[in-house]
Amino acid sequence: MRSLTLENSIDILKGCAILGTGGGGDLENGIQKVRDYFRSGKSLSLISLEEIPDNEIIASPYNVGSVSPKAEESRTGLHARTGAEALNAFEKLQSYIGKKFYGSISIELGGGNTAAAICVAMDLGINLVDADSAGRSVPGVQHTSFYIENIPVSPLAIATGLEEFFIIDGIKDDLRAEEFTRFVAANSGNLIGVASHPLTGKVLKGAALSGTITLAEKIGRTVRTALESQKDPIFELLSAVHGYFLFEGRVAKGVKWKDIGGYIVGEFSIEGENRFTGHDYRIWFKNENIISWMDGRQDVSAPDLITVLERSTGASVMNPYFREGMQVAVVGFKSHQEWRKEKGLKVFSPRSFGFNFPFIPIERTHNEFSRKEY
Repeated sequence: MRSLTLENSIDILKGCAILGTGGGGDLENGIQKVRDYFRSGKSLSLISLEEIPDNEIIASPYNVGSVSPKAEESRTGLHARTGAEALNAFEKLQSYIGKKFYGSISIELGGGNTAAAICVAMDLGINLVDADSAGRSVPGVQHTSFYIENIPVSPLAIATGLEEFFIIDGIKDDLRAEEFTRFVAANSGNLIGVASHPLTGKVLKGAALSGTITLAEKIGRTVRTALESQKDPIFELLSAVHGYFLFEGRVAKGVKWKDIGGYIVGEFSIEGENRFTGHDYRIWFKNENIISWMDGRQDVSAPDLITVLERSTGASVMNPYFREGMQVAVVGFKSHQEWRKEKGLKVFSPRSFGFNFPFIPIERTHNEFSRKEY
C-alpha cells in the first residue's frame, strides 16, 4: 500500500489521458475533482492486486456517455449533471450487494474515468487498486479484460443526473450491458454513472491488468519533469516507456465528427512536418482513436494505442477538440497481451468496427522509438 499525494494523482491522470487515445473522459474536470478532495482533507491509498484479501470485494465506478461540445450543451435543465453519478452508482451497488467494498478499480485508463475511481476511493475512504481492465481507454462496456475472461458484468448500478437509479442483475452479457447503458446515457443528457463488476479479490487477481496505474503515473511524471527541465516531452516519454513515434505535423482543416447514439464518431487528418513533410496521416475515432492511415495506407489499429499529443507540451488531445493548425505528434503503444487473445480481437479490432481488414500488431510494422529515428 502506498499513500498518494496530489502531485502523484495528477501525474496518474495525465498519464491516463495519454494512454486514453483521445477518450476516457474530461481530464481537466477529473483533475479539479481530485484536487478538491485533497483540499478537503481526504487521502488516497494505492494497493496492488496482490494486497487485496481474496474475500474482499472491489468494483468499478465510471461514466458512460459523450464529452462532445453538443453533449456538454445538453447537460442543463432536465439533464444537468450532479457531478457524482459514478459515486452514486457505486454506493447503490454496494448497498445492493450488502457488503462494504474494499476498494475501487478503474474500468479503463482515462483522465475522466480513472478520476471517477480515484474520487470514489477518496470519498468513501477505501483503496484504489493499481490495475484496470483495459490498459487504455475503450469505447464500450464490453471492451474489458473481464469480458475476455468470461466474468459477468452484473450486477451493475446506473445513476443519472436526476439521481434516478437502476440495478441490473442477470443481464445476458457485456454487449447487452453496453447497449442498455448507452441507451440510458443517450436519453439522459449523454452521461450517466455506472458501477459494475463487483468481484472478490481472488477473482480480480486473475482478470485485471496489474500495475497500470503505476505505469500511468510514470508517464505523467516523465512528461512533467521533462517540461520542468526544458527537455523534449515526446522524446522523454517514448524513451521511458518504449513507445512508437508514428507521425508529426499540423492538424489539417476539416475535423469531421458526429455524436451518434452516445459515441463521438469522426476523423481528422494531419499534414506532415520535418521528416514527414509531404505525407498525410488520417485517424478515425469512435470516442477513442481506433484506426490510422499514412498516405492512404492502413497503419495502426486497435487494440494497439494511437495517441495524439500537443507537440510542445506532450499533453494528450481529446476527441473531437482539434484545431486547424495545431502542431501535434502521433505516438503508439503496444496493447496489453490480453487483447491479443482470440476473444479480445473478436470484440476490439478493425473488423469489430466494420472495417474489412485484420489487426496487425504495431511491432510488426514499426520499430520501437530510438534516438536515431527521432
